[in-house]
Formats: sequence, C-alpha cells, structure tokens
Amino acid sequence: MFEDVSPDRIRVGTKLFQSMLHSVTGFNETTEIVSSYRELATKLKEGKLDVGVFHGFEYAWVKDTPGLIPMQSLFPAVGSYRPALLFARTPGRRSQRI
Repeated sequence: MFEDVSPDRIRVGTKLFQSMLHSVTGFNETTEIVSSYRELATKLKEGKLDVGVFHGFEYAWVKDTPGLIPMQSLFPAVGSYRPALLFARTPGRRSQRI
C-alpha cells in the first residue's frame, strides 16, 4: 500500500498513528498494515478491522462500499497528505464518538 515509503518509515508512522488513536479514543488497539486499499475496504466491510486509513484518492475509489462510515480527522502536519478515517459498522458494538 505504501510502495514509495521505506519499511522503517511505515513502522514509525504506524506507531505514531496507534499512539494518536489511543490518546484520542482511549482504545488500546493493535495496528495492521494491509497490501492494498481494496484489501482494507474488504476487511472493514467484513468487520475484520474497525478503523482504516486511506489516502483521499483511495477513499474516492471505495466511498460507495456499503458499510463504510467516513470520519475525517485533521491534525497539523507537514506535507500534503491528509488521512480520511473510516469506521466499519460492527454488529453488537456501540459506536464511539471521537
């Protein structure tokens, strides 16, 4: 999914994202790196993941997927990337306001 990013940068970014998610939500969840935006959308739709991060153009490709609920989260950042966070509807699990 991050073809132009080194594995070390991905690991650091993943840890930073996990830390940010915990500080905002209180959830102490694990993170998983998937191979493509299609795999991420499928895992969200099937309830195998609760939160996913897409680049804006990737979200445009999957936005009509049933069961995905968009949530945008903006944090001050350097550069031009802005994530769109998506929650999958998980039966029996109450939605959390972030």
